[in-house]
Amino acid sequence: MNNLFIASTPRHWLLSVYLTKKHWSQKPSVLFLDPQFPKDEIYLQLSEQYFDHVVQLPAGGSRKRLKTIKRIFNRFAVDNVISGSIIDPFIQYAAYLLHKSTGGKFYLLDDGLSSYHPTNHVKLSRFEVFNRKLRFGFWYQAPVGHNLASPWVDEAFLLSPDAVKPAVNKKITALDPDWYQVLSQEDLTQFFEAFHVEYMVVKKVEAVIILRLFKDGSAHHPKYPEDILALLHYLNDKGIKFAVKYHPREKLVDPLTIKETFPKQLVLPGALPFEVLISALNIKVLLGDVSTVLLEMKKLNVGMDVYASMRGTAYDAPRSFLENAGVRVLNSFSEYKLLDEMNPLK
Repeated sequence: MNNLFIASTPRHWLLSVYLTKKHWSQKPSVLFLDPQFPKDEIYLQLSEQYFDHVVQLPAGGSRKRLKTIKRIFNRFAVDNVISGSIIDPFIQYAAYLLHKSTGGKFYLLDDGLSSYHPTNHVKLSRFEVFNRKLRFGFWYQAPVGHNLASPWVDEAFLLSPDAVKPAVNKKITALDPDWYQVLSQEDLTQFFEAFHVEYMVVKKVEAVIILRLFKDGSAHHPKYPEDILALLHYLNDKGIKFAVKYHPREKLVDPLTIKETFPKQLVLPGALPFEVLISALNIKVLLGDVSTVLLEMKKLNVGMDVYASMRGTAYDAPRSFLENAGVRVLNSFSEYKLLDEMNPLK
């Protein structure tokens, strides 16, 4: 019997590697790479080391994906499905086939903030839900407020199980805090080389700033670019070595012209997964738009100063959750300089 891992993001991929090595080391595994998954060759190279079979789901409509899932279930004996999402119809179909054929379990992976907060999905009307049932099958379920509450999910692997208990009455297994260190030093070296980043240069960075999609941040607040640049000028003037990491899906090339403005500072490729980057970091401060990695780093290093800026964010829901986790929430990036008397970098 096989574990079926479905990876839609690098985070899901790395968690799948971790579970294959640490939790199910003796169990055969099949890795599905979602059509949205990055096409960088390094993932395929390393996946072949960790998984018995690697299948790339074809691009195209939902029906094509459903047929691929059906073929995989016919080819492999699957008794567990592990995924970071349960929204897409093809993932629900995998859960449906699993429960129908083997009675196996569907495990939901930690997907960051969305694992602990209700998601912002547009509520479907009864007509829309019925239409999708006709289109895909009557097994289809409309997205629920909290992914863990989905009837397809049996168990979950989370970094902070206590943050959702007892609200979700399902078995939740805690991930090791250092789960991200699952890759060997050789694999890490390959990863950094694949993205043209020097490992030892990253080790010298004192602060990292992670950004959301530029167009989204600018749409939510017109002074978003100005706010970020004010912070970078402040850090640069203090002689602090920093690195800026754009969002993985950022299509614009350095929209803030950071390389030109700060030639001695580092701009990291957006496509380099932060979960992999963590292994090379020796930073004192992490600043960023609201994201999963802020929680991750605070969990891993309680003494680190982690700051979240709400300026480029459309909704305020995660604020209390971030604050309870020890993340300092700012209304804007430029507020950081007001904390100079408490700044560990001065």
